[in-house]
Amino acid sequence: MKDKPLSIEEKIYGSDVHNFVDQLYDSADAHYNLGEYNQALSIYTRTLVINEQHFGLEHPSVATDLKLSAIIHAVIGDHQQAISLYTRALAIEEINFGLEDSTVADSLTDIGNLYFGLMEYEQAKHKHNRALAIREKLFGPEHSDVAISLHGLANALCDLGDHTQAKVLRERALAIQVKTLGPEHLDVTTFLDCLANIHLELGKYSQAGDLYERAHTIRIKLLGQEHPDVADSLNHLALISYFLGNYADSKTLHERSLTIREKILGLEHTDVAISLHNLAAVHIDLGSYAQAKVLLDRALTIWKMQRGCERRHLATCLNSLAIIHFELVEYDRAKSLSERALAIHEKMLGPQHQDVAMSLNNLADIHSVLGDHGKAKALSERALSIQERIFGVEHPDVAESLNILANVHSRHGDHEQAKALYERTLAMREKFLGPEHLYVAMTLQRLANTQAALGDYEQAEALLERAKAIRKRIPVLW
Repeated sequence: MKDKPLSIEEKIYGSDVHNFVDQLYDSADAHYNLGEYNQALSIYTRTLVINEQHFGLEHPSVATDLKLSAIIHAVIGDHQQAISLYTRALAIEEINFGLEDSTVADSLTDIGNLYFGLMEYEQAKHKHNRALAIREKLFGPEHSDVAISLHGLANALCDLGDHTQAKVLRERALAIQVKTLGPEHLDVTTFLDCLANIHLELGKYSQAGDLYERAHTIRIKLLGQEHPDVADSLNHLALISYFLGNYADSKTLHERSLTIREKILGLEHTDVAISLHNLAAVHIDLGSYAQAKVLLDRALTIWKMQRGCERRHLATCLNSLAIIHFELVEYDRAKSLSERALAIHEKMLGPQHQDVAMSLNNLADIHSVLGDHGKAKALSERALSIQERIFGVEHPDVAESLNILANVHSRHGDHEQAKALYERTLAMREKFLGPEHLYVAMTLQRLANTQAALGDYEQAEALLERAKAIRKRIPVLW
């Protein structure tokens, strides 16, 4: 129904507000489903005015209109306005239904998700905690809505660095969904992925891989081979192969994921950018910098069109591009890109986030080769401190920070300190990645160079032989 006839029908219906507003809702829904969000928003603004005039400012219908408008603002990326509208709606619902109603919990969940999208994780945590308490009281501990609250709370805790508690919550959520929906329900795959993500963050790659594989099997069975959710699973499995050093498998899986995403979602979708970046990471590790740069340039073009929290991915791409320029001995360009990435990460995530540590490590390596030992040491020590605070003293990311700090000491000629740090790095990488990983070979080579600098040539030669043997087993993919 078009907007113009509705203004005529308003006169016809007169006091029959319900009938008229329902027709406005139908019209707004039609616009929304066509992606005509401004038209839909205009209509919801109109229903809000009508309901406020007819029922008063604190009627549940007014809360409904506020939430409908909030949904559209969220879709078009205006999360702050969406939160403002949802907050007004929540206040009305609390007046009408009380503080512990399921409708209140639903609104708290929506607001929590919006805060998460804005990377305001403490606020997100608070809203999801309230929603969880209400739902557990109303429905008991094993309701699907409780699982949804556990999921939202776990997301916030992950970005606040509390991966251990997030893991506990996600395990509960998965168990609830499996019991409620059955082990092969499509919705279960989301919870499998989320629990796998925690294991991935904690460096437990085998456990993560098993969960991703379960989700992939369900999706293939229910959705077929060419679906965006299947592409997500392929991307996850490719990441596991990458972290375990299985580069041939990782490359193949990323390429399959990218093909599906380009075909179904289009060439400029953000999921396509994620696939491009992840595929580039494989090429970077294997030294195929020209191919990696082509992929990253495409990804950057997509991310530059985004705004809000998506710019976090832009910073990640900038870091990866900086690594390429670093390896090509273009240090000034690498430094500029890393500084841009760090500025974005610190602004969006705060000074203690793990992504900030990644940018700090990149900059530390660059300052080190440029001869600014003091600056490099300060940056790498700050990165290490962040990683150890988040993950503890043993984690693959902690190993990377130790490796960068070792590089800094080595270039400055402090070989004893570098040796101790490389040995810690090696032990950690062998534990988490296995003895045949490329990163293990890289660490062996650097430790060998350090041993040689200290005059222990026999040990240096033995380490180099191990490194060479590992590299021979890694396939060339270009």
